[in-house]
Amino acid sequence: MATPRPAATPPCDADPPCTETVESLWGMGSQPEDPDVVVGAEGSYDMDMTTLMATVIAIGVILLLVHACFRLGLCCKHFACKGKPIQKKCCPCVEKKCCKRQALILKIALALILVGVVLSLLSYTAGSDRIGAAVEDVADAMKQLEVILGRLQQILGNMVNSVTDMTVGVNGIACDANAMLLAGKTDPTPDIVADLTKTNTTIATMKQSIYDMKSDVEKYRKRAEDPQVQDMINYAIALMVSLPFIIYILTTCLGVACTACRSVMPEGKVKKMSKNCAWCHLNTGACWAGGPGLILALVIFVALFIVSIALADFCYVGPGPVMLAAARDNNETSALTYYLECAGENPMAKDVDAMAAAVANLTDATASLTSLPTCDANLDTALQLCTHDVNMNLLEVPSGATSACTPSHTAGCVIGDPVCANVPAADTAVTTSVASLLASVADIKADVLNCTKFQPIIETAFHDGVCTEAVAGLYYIWQVVAAAGVFTYIGIWLVPFATAAFKQEGGGVVGVADTDPEKGIFGDQSEYDETGKLMEAAAVADQPEADEPVL
Repeated sequence: MATPRPAATPPCDADPPCTETVESLWGMGSQPEDPDVVVGAEGSYDMDMTTLMATVIAIGVILLLVHACFRLGLCCKHFACKGKPIQKKCCPCVEKKCCKRQALILKIALALILVGVVLSLLSYTAGSDRIGAAVEDVADAMKQLEVILGRLQQILGNMVNSVTDMTVGVNGIACDANAMLLAGKTDPTPDIVADLTKTNTTIATMKQSIYDMKSDVEKYRKRAEDPQVQDMINYAIALMVSLPFIIYILTTCLGVACTACRSVMPEGKVKKMSKNCAWCHLNTGACWAGGPGLILALVIFVALFIVSIALADFCYVGPGPVMLAAARDNNETSALTYYLECAGENPMAKDVDAMAAAVANLTDATASLTSLPTCDANLDTALQLCTHDVNMNLLEVPSGATSACTPSHTAGCVIGDPVCANVPAADTAVTTSVASLLASVADIKADVLNCTKFQPIIETAFHDGVCTEAVAGLYYIWQVVAAAGVFTYIGIWLVPFATAAFKQEGGGVVGVADTDPEKGIFGDQSEYDETGKLMEAAAVADQPEADEPVL
Protein backbone atom coordinates (compact mmCIF):
# COMPACT_ATOMS: atom_id res chain seq x y z
CA MET A 1 0.00 0.00 0.00
CA ALA A 2 1.71 3.15 -1.20
CA THR A 3 1.29 6.45 0.58
CA PRO A 4 1.88 9.69 -1.32
CA ARG A 5 4.90 11.65 -0.18
CA PRO A 6 3.90 14.70 1.87
CA ALA A 7 4.62 18.16 0.59
CA ALA A 8 8.22 19.19 1.15
CA THR A 9 8.89 21.49 4.08
CA PRO A 10 11.82 23.89 4.37
CA PRO A 11 14.78 22.67 6.43
CA CYS A 12 14.65 23.48 10.13
CA ASP A 13 11.04 24.58 10.22
CA ALA A 14 8.92 24.63 13.37
CA ASP A 15 9.06 20.85 13.80
CA PRO A 16 10.50 19.46 17.06
CA PRO A 17 13.72 18.04 15.56
CA CYS A 18 15.07 21.51 14.80
CA THR A 19 15.97 22.93 18.21
CA GLU A 20 18.23 25.91 18.87
CA THR A 21 21.07 23.53 19.69
CA VAL A 22 20.57 21.66 16.42
CA GLU A 23 20.58 24.90 14.47
CA SER A 24 23.73 26.13 16.23
CA LEU A 25 25.61 22.89 15.59
CA TRP A 26 24.38 22.80 11.99
CA GLY A 27 25.92 26.24 11.50
CA MET A 28 29.31 24.95 12.68
CA GLY A 29 29.48 22.33 9.92
CA SER A 30 29.02 22.37 6.17
CA GLN A 31 25.33 23.36 6.57
CA PRO A 32 23.66 20.79 4.27
CA GLU A 33 20.00 21.31 3.38
CA ASP A 34 19.37 18.36 1.05
CA PRO A 35 18.84 14.84 2.47
CA ASP A 36 20.64 13.34 -0.53
CA VAL A 37 23.71 15.36 0.45
CA VAL A 38 23.60 14.12 4.05
CA VAL A 39 23.46 10.45 3.00
CA GLY A 40 26.26 10.96 0.48
CA ALA A 41 24.19 10.38 -2.65
CA GLU A 42 25.06 13.89 -3.85
CA GLY A 43 27.69 16.46 -3.02
CA SER A 44 30.78 15.89 -0.85
CA TYR A 45 29.38 15.66 2.67
CA ASP A 46 31.92 13.04 3.78
CA MET A 47 34.80 15.15 2.51
CA ASP A 48 33.38 18.26 4.21
CA MET A 49 33.13 16.43 7.54
CA THR A 50 36.65 15.06 7.10
CA THR A 51 37.96 18.56 6.41
CA LEU A 52 36.19 19.91 9.49
CA MET A 53 37.66 17.15 11.65
CA ALA A 54 41.15 17.71 10.23
CA THR A 55 40.88 21.45 10.89
CA VAL A 56 39.89 20.95 14.53
CA ILE A 57 42.66 18.40 15.04
CA ALA A 58 45.21 20.70 13.40
CA ILE A 59 44.32 23.60 15.71
CA GLY A 60 44.67 21.39 18.76
CA VAL A 61 47.96 19.89 17.60
CA ILE A 62 49.41 23.33 16.84
CA LEU A 63 48.55 24.56 20.34
CA LEU A 64 50.17 21.49 21.87
CA LEU A 65 53.27 21.87 19.68
CA VAL A 66 53.66 25.53 20.67
CA HIS A 67 53.69 24.57 24.33
CA ALA A 68 56.00 21.62 23.66
CA CYS A 69 58.47 23.93 21.88
CA PHE A 70 58.34 26.33 24.81
CA ARG A 71 59.14 23.57 27.30
CA LEU A 72 61.84 22.19 25.00
CA GLY A 73 63.39 25.65 24.85
CA LEU A 74 63.50 25.79 28.63
CA CYS A 75 65.22 22.42 28.74
CA CYS A 76 67.77 23.43 26.12
CA LYS A 77 68.40 26.68 27.93
CA HIS A 78 68.92 24.87 31.21
CA PHE A 79 71.62 22.61 29.84
CA ALA A 80 73.22 25.22 27.54
CA CYS A 81 73.49 27.84 30.28
CA LYS A 82 74.61 25.55 33.09
CA GLY A 83 77.35 27.15 35.13
CA LYS A 84 76.77 30.64 33.73
CA PRO A 85 75.08 33.67 35.25
CA ILE A 86 71.47 33.14 34.36
CA GLN A 87 70.13 36.60 35.07
CA LYS A 88 71.41 38.17 31.85
CA LYS A 89 71.69 35.22 29.49
CA CYS A 90 69.39 32.94 27.55
CA CYS A 91 66.15 34.91 27.91
CA PRO A 92 65.95 35.16 31.71
CA CYS A 93 62.25 36.10 31.74
CA VAL A 94 61.18 32.85 33.40
CA GLU A 95 63.93 32.83 36.00
CA LYS A 96 63.65 36.48 37.04
CA LYS A 97 63.72 37.20 40.75
CA CYS A 98 60.22 37.11 42.13
CA CYS A 99 59.08 38.72 45.29
CA LYS A 100 56.62 37.10 47.63
CA ARG A 101 53.72 38.98 46.12
CA GLN A 102 54.45 37.61 42.67
CA ALA A 103 54.67 34.09 44.05
CA LEU A 104 51.40 34.58 45.89
CA ILE A 105 49.71 35.79 42.73
CA LEU A 106 50.91 32.73 40.86
CA LYS A 107 49.69 30.48 43.67
CA ILE A 108 46.26 32.08 43.47
CA ALA A 109 46.28 31.83 39.67
CA LEU A 110 47.10 28.13 39.78
CA ALA A 111 44.42 27.56 42.40
CA LEU A 112 41.83 29.43 40.33
CA ILE A 113 42.77 27.50 37.21
CA LEU A 114 42.47 24.28 39.15
CA VAL A 115 39.04 25.34 40.38
CA GLY A 116 38.07 26.18 36.80
CA VAL A 117 39.09 22.72 35.59
CA VAL A 118 37.17 21.01 38.39
CA LEU A 119 34.04 23.12 37.94
CA SER A 120 34.14 22.56 34.20
CA LEU A 121 34.30 18.81 34.66
CA LEU A 122 31.51 18.86 37.23
CA SER A 123 29.30 20.49 34.62
CA TYR A 124 29.23 17.17 32.76
CA THR A 125 26.08 16.31 34.71
CA ALA A 126 24.05 18.62 32.45
CA GLY A 127 25.04 16.59 29.41
CA SER A 128 24.72 13.31 31.28
CA ASP A 129 21.16 14.19 32.31
CA ARG A 130 20.22 14.97 28.71
CA ILE A 131 21.67 11.67 27.51
CA GLY A 132 19.69 9.91 30.25
CA ALA A 133 16.54 11.73 29.12
CA ALA A 134 17.20 10.56 25.56
CA VAL A 135 17.40 6.96 26.76
CA GLU A 136 14.14 7.44 28.67
CA ASP A 137 12.41 8.81 25.56
CA VAL A 138 13.58 5.84 23.53
CA ALA A 139 12.40 3.47 26.27
CA ASP A 140 8.99 5.17 26.32
CA ALA A 141 8.70 4.82 22.55
CA MET A 142 9.67 1.16 22.81
CA LYS A 143 7.00 0.64 25.45
CA GLN A 144 4.30 2.14 23.22
CA LEU A 145 5.53 0.12 20.26
CA GLU A 146 5.48 -3.01 22.38
CA VAL A 147 1.80 -2.43 23.19
CA ILE A 148 0.85 -2.16 19.50
CA LEU A 149 2.91 -5.20 18.56
CA GLY A 150 1.33 -7.12 21.42
CA ARG A 151 -2.11 -6.27 20.08
CA LEU A 152 -1.10 -7.40 16.59
CA GLN A 153 0.27 -10.60 18.03
CA GLN A 154 -3.03 -11.21 19.81
CA ILE A 155 -4.98 -10.59 16.59
CA LEU A 156 -2.81 -13.05 14.70
CA GLY A 157 -3.23 -15.57 17.51
CA ASN A 158 -7.01 -15.23 17.20
CA MET A 159 -6.68 -15.79 13.47
CA VAL A 160 -4.75 -18.99 14.05
CA ASN A 161 -7.48 -20.14 16.42
CA SER A 162 -10.15 -19.34 13.81
CA VAL A 163 -8.33 -21.35 11.14
CA THR A 164 -7.95 -24.21 13.60
CA ASP A 165 -11.70 -24.17 14.31
CA MET A 166 -12.39 -24.23 10.57
CA THR A 167 -10.01 -27.14 10.09
CA VAL A 168 -11.66 -29.14 12.86
CA GLY A 169 -15.11 -28.43 11.41
CA VAL A 170 -14.16 -29.37 7.85
CA ASN A 171 -12.33 -32.50 8.97
CA GLY A 172 -15.53 -33.52 10.76
CA ILE A 173 -17.43 -33.79 7.46
CA ALA A 174 -17.98 -37.45 6.53
CA CYS A 175 -19.22 -37.98 2.97
CA ASP A 176 -20.56 -41.25 1.51
CA ALA A 177 -18.01 -41.94 -1.17
CA ASN A 178 -20.42 -44.10 -3.20
CA ALA A 179 -23.16 -41.47 -3.08
CA MET A 180 -20.69 -38.74 -4.10
CA LEU A 181 -19.49 -40.91 -6.98
CA LEU A 182 -22.98 -41.68 -8.24
CA ALA A 183 -24.06 -38.05 -7.80
CA GLY A 184 -21.10 -36.89 -9.87
CA LYS A 185 -19.66 -34.79 -7.04
CA THR A 186 -16.15 -34.52 -5.64
CA ASP A 187 -15.47 -34.43 -1.91
CA PRO A 188 -14.28 -30.81 -1.32
CA THR A 189 -12.85 -31.37 2.15
CA PRO A 190 -9.27 -32.29 1.07
CA ASP A 191 -8.95 -29.08 -0.98
CA ILE A 192 -10.47 -26.98 1.80
CA VAL A 193 -8.09 -28.47 4.37
CA ALA A 194 -5.16 -27.77 2.03
CA ASP A 195 -6.25 -24.11 1.72
CA LEU A 196 -6.64 -23.89 5.49
CA THR A 197 -3.15 -25.28 5.98
CA LYS A 198 -1.73 -22.74 3.54
CA THR A 199 -3.59 -19.92 5.26
CA ASN A 200 -2.42 -21.07 8.65
CA THR A 201 1.18 -21.13 7.40
CA THR A 202 0.88 -17.57 6.06
CA ILE A 203 -0.59 -16.31 9.33
CA ALA A 204 1.99 -18.19 11.38
CA THR A 205 4.81 -16.63 9.35
CA MET A 206 3.58 -13.12 10.02
CA LYS A 207 2.89 -13.97 13.65
CA GLN A 208 6.48 -15.13 14.03
CA SER A 209 7.74 -11.90 12.44
CA ILE A 210 5.67 -9.82 14.84
CA TYR A 211 6.81 -12.01 17.74
CA ASP A 212 10.47 -11.53 16.82
CA MET A 213 9.96 -7.79 16.44
CA LYS A 214 8.17 -7.57 19.77
CA SER A 215 10.91 -9.61 21.45
CA ASP A 216 13.58 -7.23 20.15
CA VAL A 217 11.57 -4.18 21.22
CA GLU A 218 10.98 -5.66 24.66
CA LYS A 219 14.69 -6.48 25.01
CA TYR A 220 15.76 -2.94 24.08
CA ARG A 221 13.09 -1.43 26.31
CA LYS A 222 14.25 -3.46 29.30
CA ARG A 223 17.84 -2.44 28.66
CA ALA A 224 16.89 1.21 28.41
CA GLU A 225 14.86 1.05 31.62
CA ASP A 226 17.50 -0.91 33.52
CA PRO A 227 18.91 1.29 36.33
CA GLN A 228 22.30 -0.33 35.80
CA VAL A 229 22.33 0.92 32.21
CA GLN A 230 21.60 4.45 33.40
CA ASP A 231 24.38 4.16 35.97
CA MET A 232 26.78 2.84 33.34
CA ILE A 233 25.97 5.80 31.09
CA ASN A 234 26.63 8.24 33.93
CA TYR A 235 29.86 6.50 34.97
CA ALA A 236 31.08 6.21 31.38
CA ILE A 237 30.49 9.91 30.71
CA ALA A 238 32.15 10.89 34.00
CA LEU A 239 35.16 8.71 33.22
CA MET A 240 35.39 10.00 29.65
CA VAL A 241 35.46 13.68 30.63
CA SER A 242 37.70 13.26 33.69
CA LEU A 243 40.27 10.76 32.41
CA PRO A 244 42.42 13.31 30.52
CA PHE A 245 42.53 15.69 33.51
CA ILE A 246 42.45 13.58 36.67
CA ILE A 247 46.24 13.23 36.99
CA TYR A 248 46.74 16.94 36.34
CA ILE A 249 44.12 17.83 38.95
CA LEU A 250 45.61 15.55 41.61
CA THR A 251 49.23 16.56 41.05
CA THR A 252 48.40 20.27 40.86
CA CYS A 253 46.37 20.03 44.06
CA LEU A 254 49.34 18.43 45.80
CA GLY A 255 51.71 21.01 44.35
CA VAL A 256 49.58 23.96 45.48
CA ALA A 257 49.18 22.32 48.89
CA CYS A 258 52.95 21.97 49.22
CA THR A 259 53.47 25.65 48.40
CA ALA A 260 50.86 26.57 51.00
CA CYS A 261 52.61 24.42 53.61
CA ARG A 262 55.93 25.96 52.72
CA SER A 263 54.63 29.44 53.49
CA VAL A 264 53.92 28.59 57.12
CA MET A 265 56.90 26.30 57.83
CA PRO A 266 60.12 27.39 59.51
CA GLU A 267 63.42 27.01 57.71
CA GLY A 268 64.77 23.49 57.74
CA LYS A 269 64.62 20.14 56.06
CA VAL A 270 60.82 19.96 56.15
CA LYS A 271 60.51 23.27 54.34
CA LYS A 272 63.09 22.15 51.80
CA MET A 273 61.10 18.96 51.26
CA SER A 274 57.96 21.02 50.67
CA LYS A 275 59.84 23.00 48.01
CA ASN A 276 60.84 19.82 46.22
CA CYS A 277 57.32 18.44 46.67
CA ALA A 278 55.75 21.47 45.02
CA TRP A 279 58.25 21.40 42.16
CA CYS A 280 57.79 17.67 41.58
CA HIS A 281 54.01 17.60 41.60
CA LEU A 282 53.48 20.76 39.55
CA ASN A 283 55.89 19.65 36.85
CA THR A 284 54.57 16.10 36.81
CA GLY A 285 51.04 17.42 36.28
CA ALA A 286 52.24 19.78 33.57
CA CYS A 287 54.09 16.97 31.78
CA TRP A 288 51.00 14.74 31.86
CA ALA A 289 48.63 17.51 30.78
CA GLY A 290 50.92 18.84 28.06
CA GLY A 291 51.40 15.36 26.65
CA PRO A 292 48.95 12.44 26.92
CA GLY A 293 46.36 14.38 28.91
CA LEU A 294 45.50 17.06 26.38
CA ILE A 295 46.06 14.66 23.47
CA LEU A 296 43.42 12.34 24.94
CA ALA A 297 41.16 15.32 25.61
CA LEU A 298 41.60 16.40 21.98
CA VAL A 299 40.62 12.94 20.73
CA ILE A 300 37.51 12.87 22.95
CA PHE A 301 36.56 16.41 21.97
CA VAL A 302 36.94 15.78 18.23
CA ALA A 303 34.92 12.56 18.40
CA LEU A 304 32.05 14.17 20.33
CA PHE A 305 32.17 17.32 18.22
CA ILE A 306 31.98 15.49 14.87
CA VAL A 307 29.23 13.14 16.07
CA SER A 308 27.16 16.05 17.38
CA ILE A 309 27.60 17.94 14.09
CA ALA A 310 26.53 14.87 12.09
CA LEU A 311 23.47 14.34 14.31
CA ALA A 312 22.60 18.03 14.04
CA ASP A 313 22.73 17.82 10.23
CA PHE A 314 20.56 14.68 10.37
CA CYS A 315 17.99 16.45 12.56
CA TYR A 316 18.17 19.80 10.76
CA VAL A 317 17.27 18.27 7.40
CA GLY A 318 14.84 15.87 9.11
CA PRO A 319 15.19 12.24 10.23
CA GLY A 320 12.44 11.09 7.87
CA PRO A 321 13.79 12.67 4.66
CA VAL A 322 17.35 11.56 5.44
CA MET A 323 16.35 7.95 6.14
CA LEU A 324 14.11 7.90 3.09
CA ALA A 325 16.99 9.18 0.95
CA ALA A 326 19.30 6.53 2.41
CA ALA A 327 16.79 3.77 1.67
CA ARG A 328 16.27 5.11 -1.84
CA ASP A 329 20.02 5.29 -2.44
CA ASN A 330 20.43 1.65 -1.34
CA ASN A 331 17.33 0.48 -3.23
CA GLU A 332 15.81 -0.67 0.04
CA THR A 333 12.44 -0.27 1.69
CA SER A 334 12.60 0.48 5.38
CA ALA A 335 9.62 0.02 7.68
CA LEU A 336 11.16 2.58 10.03
CA THR A 337 11.41 5.10 7.21
CA TYR A 338 7.83 4.46 6.12
CA TYR A 339 6.40 4.93 9.59
CA LEU A 340 8.53 8.00 10.30
CA GLU A 341 7.88 9.84 7.05
CA CYS A 342 4.61 8.20 5.88
CA ALA A 343 6.04 8.04 2.38
CA GLY A 344 6.88 5.27 -0.03
CA GLU A 345 5.84 1.63 0.06
CA ASN A 346 5.04 -0.12 3.31
CA PRO A 347 7.37 -3.16 3.39
CA MET A 348 4.83 -5.10 5.48
CA ALA A 349 2.02 -4.58 2.96
CA LYS A 350 3.11 -7.64 0.98
CA ASP A 351 2.69 -9.97 3.95
CA VAL A 352 -0.63 -8.43 4.94
CA ASP A 353 -1.97 -8.64 1.38
CA ALA A 354 -0.88 -12.28 1.12
CA MET A 355 -2.72 -13.05 4.32
CA ALA A 356 -5.85 -11.22 3.13
CA ALA A 357 -5.74 -13.16 -0.17
CA ALA A 358 -5.47 -16.44 1.71
CA VAL A 359 -8.57 -15.57 3.75
CA ALA A 360 -10.43 -14.61 0.56
CA ASN A 361 -9.53 -17.98 -0.96
CA LEU A 362 -11.05 -19.66 2.07
CA THR A 363 -14.30 -17.83 1.41
CA ASP A 364 -14.39 -19.18 -2.15
CA ALA A 365 -13.36 -22.70 -1.15
CA THR A 366 -15.88 -23.10 1.64
CA ALA A 367 -18.70 -22.01 -0.67
CA SER A 368 -18.63 -25.56 -2.07
CA LEU A 369 -19.98 -26.86 1.24
CA THR A 370 -23.37 -25.38 0.40
CA SER A 371 -23.56 -27.39 -2.86
CA LEU A 372 -23.09 -30.85 -1.36
CA PRO A 373 -25.85 -33.25 -2.57
CA THR A 374 -28.73 -34.66 -0.54
CA CYS A 375 -30.38 -38.03 -1.04
CA ASP A 376 -33.26 -38.11 -3.54
CA ALA A 377 -35.12 -40.90 -5.38
CA ASN A 378 -32.69 -41.01 -8.26
CA LEU A 379 -29.67 -41.25 -5.99
CA ASP A 380 -31.41 -43.94 -3.90
CA THR A 381 -32.09 -45.99 -7.02
CA ALA A 382 -28.58 -45.49 -8.31
CA LEU A 383 -27.16 -46.64 -5.01
CA GLN A 384 -29.25 -49.80 -5.08
CA LEU A 385 -28.00 -50.66 -8.58
CA CYS A 386 -24.49 -49.30 -8.33
CA THR A 387 -24.18 -49.67 -12.11
CA HIS A 388 -25.57 -46.30 -13.24
CA ASP A 389 -25.23 -42.76 -11.90
CA VAL A 390 -28.12 -40.51 -10.98
CA ASN A 391 -28.55 -39.59 -14.63
CA MET A 392 -28.78 -43.33 -15.45
CA ASN A 393 -25.51 -43.23 -17.32
CA LEU A 394 -23.72 -46.55 -17.25
CA LEU A 395 -20.76 -46.59 -14.92
CA GLU A 396 -17.57 -48.42 -15.55
CA VAL A 397 -17.45 -51.45 -13.30
CA PRO A 398 -13.93 -52.44 -12.27
CA SER A 399 -12.66 -55.73 -13.58
CA GLY A 400 -13.69 -58.59 -11.32
CA ALA A 401 -16.34 -56.47 -9.52
CA THR A 402 -20.08 -56.80 -9.71
CA SER A 403 -20.78 -53.08 -9.28
CA ALA A 404 -19.15 -49.65 -9.38
CA CYS A 405 -19.62 -49.16 -5.65
CA THR A 406 -16.98 -49.79 -2.99
CA PRO A 407 -17.29 -52.69 -0.53
CA SER A 408 -18.75 -50.28 2.07
CA HIS A 409 -21.82 -49.86 -0.08
CA THR A 410 -25.17 -50.20 1.64
CA ALA A 411 -28.20 -50.45 -0.53
CA GLY A 412 -30.00 -47.11 -0.99
CA CYS A 413 -30.06 -43.94 1.12
CA VAL A 414 -32.62 -42.04 3.17
CA ILE A 415 -34.36 -39.61 0.86
CA GLY A 416 -33.95 -36.04 2.15
CA ASP A 417 -30.85 -36.70 4.23
CA PRO A 418 -27.50 -35.11 3.30
CA VAL A 419 -24.98 -37.33 1.65
CA CYS A 420 -22.25 -35.84 3.89
CA ALA A 421 -22.64 -35.88 7.67
CA ASN A 422 -21.80 -32.95 10.02
CA VAL A 423 -22.09 -30.36 7.25
CA PRO A 424 -24.26 -27.93 9.27
CA ALA A 425 -21.76 -27.87 12.15
CA ALA A 426 -18.88 -27.40 9.75
CA ASP A 427 -20.72 -24.68 7.87
CA THR A 428 -21.38 -22.80 11.11
CA ALA A 429 -17.72 -23.08 12.15
CA VAL A 430 -16.57 -21.95 8.71
CA THR A 431 -18.97 -19.01 8.54
CA THR A 432 -18.05 -17.79 12.03
CA SER A 433 -14.32 -18.24 11.49
CA VAL A 434 -14.29 -16.54 8.08
CA ALA A 435 -16.11 -13.53 9.54
CA SER A 436 -13.58 -13.41 12.38
CA LEU A 437 -10.66 -13.69 9.94
CA LEU A 438 -11.97 -10.88 7.75
CA ALA A 439 -12.41 -8.66 10.82
CA SER A 440 -8.87 -9.50 11.97
CA VAL A 441 -7.45 -8.66 8.55
CA ALA A 442 -9.25 -5.32 8.66
CA ASP A 443 -7.82 -4.62 12.14
CA ILE A 444 -4.31 -5.49 11.02
CA LYS A 445 -4.56 -3.23 7.99
CA ALA A 446 -5.85 -0.45 10.22
CA ASP A 447 -2.85 -0.86 12.55
CA VAL A 448 0.06 -2.14 10.47
CA LEU A 449 -0.65 -0.26 7.27
CA ASN A 450 -1.80 2.91 9.00
CA CYS A 451 1.16 5.25 9.33
CA THR A 452 -0.58 7.47 11.89
CA LYS A 453 -0.49 4.65 14.44
CA PHE A 454 3.29 4.33 14.46
CA GLN A 455 4.46 7.78 13.45
CA PRO A 456 3.97 9.46 16.87
CA ILE A 457 5.89 6.63 18.52
CA ILE A 458 8.81 6.80 16.08
CA GLU A 459 8.84 10.59 16.34
CA THR A 460 9.13 10.32 20.12
CA ALA A 461 12.26 8.23 19.72
CA PHE A 462 13.90 10.35 17.00
CA HIS A 463 12.59 13.86 17.55
CA ASP A 464 12.61 13.91 21.34
CA GLY A 465 15.19 11.24 22.11
CA VAL A 466 17.82 11.78 19.42
CA CYS A 467 17.35 15.29 18.05
CA THR A 468 16.43 17.08 21.27
CA GLU A 469 18.04 15.26 24.18
CA ALA A 470 20.95 13.31 22.68
CA VAL A 471 22.21 16.20 20.54
CA ALA A 472 22.02 18.60 23.49
CA GLY A 473 23.75 16.07 25.73
CA LEU A 474 26.68 15.61 23.34
CA TYR A 475 26.86 19.38 22.87
CA TYR A 476 27.17 19.96 26.62
CA ILE A 477 29.72 17.18 27.10
CA TRP A 478 32.17 18.36 24.46
CA GLN A 479 31.82 21.90 25.81
CA VAL A 480 32.84 20.54 29.21
CA VAL A 481 35.90 18.84 27.71
CA ALA A 482 36.80 22.00 25.77
CA ALA A 483 36.46 24.27 28.83
CA ALA A 484 38.54 21.95 31.01
CA GLY A 485 41.13 21.74 28.23
CA VAL A 486 41.40 25.54 27.99
CA PHE A 487 41.91 25.93 31.74
CA THR A 488 44.47 23.13 31.73
CA TYR A 489 46.34 24.66 28.79
CA ILE A 490 46.58 27.99 30.61
CA GLY A 491 47.71 26.19 33.74
CA ILE A 492 50.60 24.34 32.11
CA TRP A 493 51.90 27.63 30.69
CA LEU A 494 51.99 29.09 34.21
CA VAL A 495 53.86 26.18 35.79
CA PRO A 496 57.43 27.21 34.73
CA PHE A 497 56.91 30.74 36.02
CA ALA A 498 55.22 29.51 39.18
CA THR A 499 57.87 26.94 40.12
CA ALA A 500 60.64 29.49 39.56
CA ALA A 501 58.83 32.02 41.74
CA PHE A 502 58.11 29.48 44.47
CA LYS A 503 61.80 28.46 44.64
CA GLN A 504 62.98 32.07 44.83
CA GLU A 505 60.37 33.08 47.35
CA GLY A 506 61.75 34.13 50.72
CA GLY A 507 65.23 35.48 49.82
CA GLY A 508 67.09 36.89 52.81
CA VAL A 509 69.51 39.32 51.15
CA VAL A 510 68.57 41.85 48.55
CA GLY A 511 70.38 41.17 45.29
CA VAL A 512 71.54 37.70 46.29
CA ALA A 513 69.56 34.71 45.17
CA ASP A 514 69.08 31.93 47.70
CA THR A 515 69.18 29.27 45.03
CA ASP A 516 69.92 28.97 41.38
CA PRO A 517 66.76 30.21 39.62
CA GLU A 518 67.04 27.33 37.17
CA LYS A 519 66.45 25.00 40.09
CA GLY A 520 62.99 26.49 40.30
CA ILE A 521 62.14 24.84 37.02
CA PHE A 522 64.27 21.71 36.92
CA GLY A 523 64.93 21.08 40.62
CA ASP A 524 68.65 20.29 40.29
CA GLN A 525 71.70 21.75 42.00
CA SER A 526 74.21 23.94 40.19
CA GLU A 527 77.72 25.08 40.99
CA TYR A 528 76.28 28.30 42.39
CA ASP A 529 74.57 26.37 45.18
CA GLU A 530 77.81 24.66 46.15
CA THR A 531 79.90 27.75 46.75
CA GLY A 532 78.34 30.69 48.50
CA LYS A 533 81.23 32.89 47.51
CA LEU A 534 80.62 32.27 43.85
CA MET A 535 76.94 33.04 44.37
CA GLU A 536 77.75 36.28 46.13
CA ALA A 537 80.37 37.26 43.57
CA ALA A 538 77.96 36.60 40.73
CA ALA A 539 75.27 38.58 42.45
CA VAL A 540 77.57 41.57 43.03
CA ALA A 541 78.86 41.42 39.45
CA ASP A 542 75.35 41.43 38.15
CA GLN A 543 74.11 44.33 40.26
CA PRO A 544 72.13 46.61 37.91
CA GLU A 545 73.12 50.13 37.22
CA ALA A 546 70.91 52.91 38.50
CA ASP A 547 69.09 53.12 35.21
CA GLU A 548 69.01 49.35 34.56
CA PRO A 549 65.73 47.63 35.53
CA VAL A 550 65.88 44.44 37.56
CA LEU A 551 64.41 41.46 35.67
